[in-house]
Amino acid sequence: MTSKSKVIQKATAVVLFSIAMALLESAVVVYLRALYYPDGFNFPMKNISDTIGITELLRELATLIMLAGIGFIAGNNKNERWAWFMIAFGIWDIFYYVFLYLLIGWPVSLGDMDILFLIPWAWFGPVYAPVLVSMALIAFGTLILYDCTKDFPLGPPALVRRLFIAACVLIILSFTYPFLLYSIHIQQDLRTSALSYLPEYDSILFGIGYSIMTAALLYYGMCLKNNGKKRIVAYF
Repeated sequence: MTSKSKVIQKATAVVLFSIAMALLESAVVVYLRALYYPDGFNFPMKNISDTIGITELLRELATLIMLAGIGFIAGNNKNERWAWFMIAFGIWDIFYYVFLYLLIGWPVSLGDMDILFLIPWAWFGPVYAPVLVSMALIAFGTLILYDCTKDFPLGPPALVRRLFIAACVLIILSFTYPFLLYSIHIQQDLRTSALSYLPEYDSILFGIGYSIMTAALLYYGMCLKNNGKKRIVAYF
């Protein structure tokens, strides 16, 4: 079997795994919304039992472990493992919304607000935000894998890594800090605050973070292109 065939088989397995995970994730949400939002999902959030709350936290943690696990299995080195993790994460997140739409007709639009994550507290944002981030993660992972196919891989430059980390921090803050400030303002714990919170997110902060992430992606692509030209010149 050629190396190209192995890569295709590996990519097919990762994609199918990620899509299947997305279906399982969306199925759980369909059940939860049927139980707690029989008249349709809306905010503020409904009160749930401690058991369900803890189960949801553990489910999300398990999801991250599973995505990291498939990345570790698929990759042959640190860069490849990160690449496959990002690709799997991006595909899983996008298809999660695809399946929700197919199963229950939600979201109605990409601007609909959603609960994005629960660790360490609830994240809120419009559907288009995680979808955009997922697309960038898939692009990043694909570039890294392309780089790894070369005889002398460049690897993500230090500047790219720093920009990517900074972008992730800003994007996460755009989803998380408005709710934290709201909870502090009304002087209630996070769980109680969620029962009256109408979701907001910092679109400006998200835009800055996503712009930095896009710049890092483009810079990495330029580095790979220039590195390829240098190799050709050196060869001749």
